[in-house]
Amino acid sequence: MRKSTRLLTIGLAFVMLFAMLAFSVSAAETKFTDVSAKDETLTKAVALLEGIGVTKGTSDTTFGTNEAVTRQQMAAFIYRLMNRGKSLEGGENFTPFEDLYDDTFYGMVSWASSMGVIKGISATEFDPDGSIILQDAYTMIVRALGYEKKGELAYPFDYIEIAETSGVDLADGLPSSVSYEKELTRGNVAILLYNAFYADMGEEEEKERVKWIGASKEDGKYVLEKYMEQPKLCEKVYDVIEEEFQIVETPHYAFNTSKDSNTYKPTEDSNGEGSLLLVATEDDQKVGSFYTTASELGLTGDADSYIMSHVNVFYTYNEDDKKVDSVLVATPLMAKASADSASYGSVSAERIAKDARKYFYAPGTQSWARMDGSMTVAGKQLYFYDAPYSFLKPSYVGCDTDADKYAARNAHNTLLIDLKCTDVDKGLYTYYIRDERFETRDGVDDNANPTEWYNNLAYTFQQVRESGIYRMDIYDPVV
Repeated sequence: MRKSTRLLTIGLAFVMLFAMLAFSVSAAETKFTDVSAKDETLTKAVALLEGIGVTKGTSDTTFGTNEAVTRQQMAAFIYRLMNRGKSLEGGENFTPFEDLYDDTFYGMVSWASSMGVIKGISATEFDPDGSIILQDAYTMIVRALGYEKKGELAYPFDYIEIAETSGVDLADGLPSSVSYEKELTRGNVAILLYNAFYADMGEEEEKERVKWIGASKEDGKYVLEKYMEQPKLCEKVYDVIEEEFQIVETPHYAFNTSKDSNTYKPTEDSNGEGSLLLVATEDDQKVGSFYTTASELGLTGDADSYIMSHVNVFYTYNEDDKKVDSVLVATPLMAKASADSASYGSVSAERIAKDARKYFYAPGTQSWARMDGSMTVAGKQLYFYDAPYSFLKPSYVGCDTDADKYAARNAHNTLLIDLKCTDVDKGLYTYYIRDERFETRDGVDDNANPTEWYNNLAYTFQQVRESGIYRMDIYDPVV
């Protein structure tokens, strides 16, 4: 997943009227009567797998949800998954297994054997009609994803560990009643294959991306940064693109980078029910922006509640029309937390004595506890603009000057957002980033001009300490 700069925002003594962010996979439907629409996990899995040609129904109207899956059927499913939905029926048996008898599976089982996906229950037996159990299904999929290329793994525990690790998550949505040695149904296998479609492959690839370095347009520049990334199966095999976007327009709200900016305006549903504008978070993304609807992204609740949200989108791209063809799935990258209290990073007397001017306090109030440039709210540690070097240790790749490094250190610091009404009659609003920052202004002394220290970190939060917080809303990346 592309790691990009995201806003970490905080509002003091006022309320931002949002619902908690809630995303789901794009609404899915299936023709099969034995796939309950109430089972969202199974429904989206079956819809995707049928759509890309990995699975079919057992009849025109049934998927065979509760039917058992054999070992040779599992090999066939994985063949289709790894070969863009293509099937390979017939052919010859090129495996060492002497118990294969159905030539329908010869080609696909032979592929699985040659690729190391299957190894049999002995040197000459595969047990094609034996039921597939969870730990064996894990083993086949983990091998297909390429995790055994660096060395053989120990069966079954190494495979189980990889299958259930973050980034692979094959068991996501699988009923808790399914144990490692339990025989799997077609419904269970559909969920495993669906998760495998979005899973990280086992080998890293070197990629390049354009990165902006600099504090402003005047002294900044673009640099080419190389990095290693594990592509997902859907990216490597199906040419699905995974990119991060921010929602900057909803029916009644817009989000701009300054108070006077009118770059983005509420959609007023001009592009359909619950219409949204998604804008790329990186300059080198395939798609810079596109309109879609809340339902197409699978959003639940009011579309307006998603303004400012970051979302990771898996989509296909139409090269002829140069636009997004379809959205497969959208997952949240932003969460909201609210709190009415906070704790502040303080400085010990010993540290103050070493360098009093490194730490932050309000002028004329030496009795106030000095702060170290951070605070903790709802379990999140926030860093403030101009905080000491010791807080964040960013990569300085491409930073040639002190100004470049300064910008890199402050790239993820807290920003403030505000709200203004743009049309009272229609109920249209714009959120925007406030021009001022919560600067720490370290070493402010008693003789400072009030206009210089009124908005600094220590002065503002000492007021909060004395009078309390009405409510503080934090929008934070989910990582």
